[in-house]
Amino acid sequence: MYATLLALHLLGLVMGLGGAIGSRMTGDFGRENPNLKVFPLAQKFARLNAWGLVVLLVTGVWLTLKLQPDMTLLTFQIKLALVVLLVGLSGVIHMNLARFKRSGDSGLLAKNRPIQLVAMVTTVAIVGFATVTFY
Repeated sequence: MYATLLALHLLGLVMGLGGAIGSRMTGDFGRENPNLKVFPLAQKFARLNAWGLVVLLVTGVWLTLKLQPDMTLLTFQIKLALVVLLVGLSGVIHMNLARFKRSGDSGLLAKNRPIQLVAMVTTVAIVGFATVTFY
């Protein structure tokens, strides 16, 4: 059971980070080449990212219940705080994408660039703190 949960958790990580990178790359390409209309592809990557985050959250809670880690560990508390930050950043990114879809204002996509970078760095930090906490 643990191996299956861990595999699903890692799948969520791959989906989330892959979707984030794909969305960023297609968004950048779309801004540079607006006549190609690649925004639908960027949306699909963003959706993959969102589903990856959902898989991570569900399996993360499940793994926490199964493993019952020491909640007083500072590394675990930092990891949880970073997860909350990541969920918030993801929400802002998806809100900007939805607003862009309605208005067509490419400035909203430009706002996502620094947020996406912070979200990717946060994801790597979460993996680091999870590794230190659990292994």
